[in-house]
Amino acid sequence: MEKNEMRIGIMGDTHGDTEAIRAVVRATGPVELWFHTGDYSQDVRCLAGVVDVPIYSVCGNCDSYMDRAAVECLAKLEGSTIAMTHGHRLMGDYVKNLAVWGGFKKADIVIFGHTHVPLVQWEEGILLINPGSPSRPRRGLPSYGELYLKQGHKPVANICYLE
Repeated sequence: MEKNEMRIGIMGDTHGDTEAIRAVVRATGPVELWFHTGDYSQDVRCLAGVVDVPIYSVCGNCDSYMDRAAVECLAKLEGSTIAMTHGHRLMGDYVKNLAVWGGFKKADIVIFGHTHVPLVQWEEGILLINPGSPSRPRRGLPSYGELYLKQGHKPVANICYLE
């Protein structure tokens, strides 16, 4: 990590698997904050019990109506605007739909979940990030994401896998 660079952890679609959450936190190491993409936004309580950094979360289509997070979230960090939603309301051509939604939100980065399939892709000038799922991956190994932000630089994201 470069000097003055913010390192952010991203996970979602944890579906109540507290051991998967703990495994991601152990694998990731120190970060300055976490994003949780929903499907069980209630899992943020477990995450908050093992980290001492801010956590942004949204609800997903599998979240109960009691005690759930908001449907979307906006954050401004290191000169970037980040919009997060679970993504289930934007399916179909979801990559394009999420990029258009991010444009409406004036976002540089869109973080989402729902598909359980990791993705890091630039679309229409917006960085799209889906961390996949550490508990129920649909293709490949359990996964999570990392995002690096530095004022005045393009954001960088990557997918990491649990083995």
